[in-house]
Amino acid sequence: MVGHFLRKYNRVDNKKIKGVSNQALKLLMDYDWPGNVRELENVIERAIVLGEGDILLPRDLSLKAGEKSSGSRVTSSSMNISLAEAEKRLIKKTLKLTHWNQTEVATLLGVHRNTLRRKIKYFKIHRE
Repeated sequence: MVGHFLRKYNRVDNKKIKGVSNQALKLLMDYDWPGNVRELENVIERAIVLGEGDILLPRDLSLKAGEKSSGSRVTSSSMNISLAEAEKRLIKKTLKLTHWNQTEVATLLGVHRNTLRRKIKYFKIHRE
């Protein structure tokens, strides 16, 4: 399933993620997955959007070692940031990846386009 979602979101996001590191794969295998395939798909999609290399690493996943599912959450393995800052970064990165196609960004993030526009204004995000 992971390979399927990698191929799917590489195409959608125009990325070239080659695979998943052994450590990241172990995190995926050890996770409880109460949301089943849909939750896995969301984790892979976010990792591809936010990942910076060509291999997904544990830091790219919104999971931690030994963690069981606790529903919706925002995590950062490398720093402690506020939810608002994480949201702002995700929006900025996704806007950049889609060349500011707000309709596509709204779809990828699962929000209405008007909500996205309000958040862009609220966070004072400007095209670079």
